[in-house]
Amino acid sequence: MFGLAGNIYVVNGDGMNSVNPNEQKADGITTVEFASAHNGEVGPWTSTQTTSKGREKHITWLAFGQIINGEGIYSGSPGSSELEKSMVNPDSTLAAWNAMMGVNAPGRKCLQRCGDR
Repeated sequence: MFGLAGNIYVVNGDGMNSVNPNEQKADGITTVEFASAHNGEVGPWTSTQTTSKGREKHITWLAFGQIINGEGIYSGSPGSSELEKSMVNPDSTLAAWNAMMGVNAPGRKCLQRCGDR
């Protein structure tokens, strides 16, 4: 979850079948939704560009005008080091997600990669 330009975005998470927040077998969801947040009011929620893989227990952050999403668990397998990126369109929707080099790759230079467009 992150906030940008008056909106709250929720990226991925546990699926409906998850009953235990510590389990590592459930599939994460690919859903991305956003809602406006003004004067203590939130909503309505709107679906936007889904991610390429369903993730849970992951990290999402903003860098260089882009949204970076990755790591965590997908398809029940822990330890993913893959990253993907998107950008916020002028209408607050997200552009298509594109793969990036994983965080554990040799010679990785995050600041340079995150700045690639």
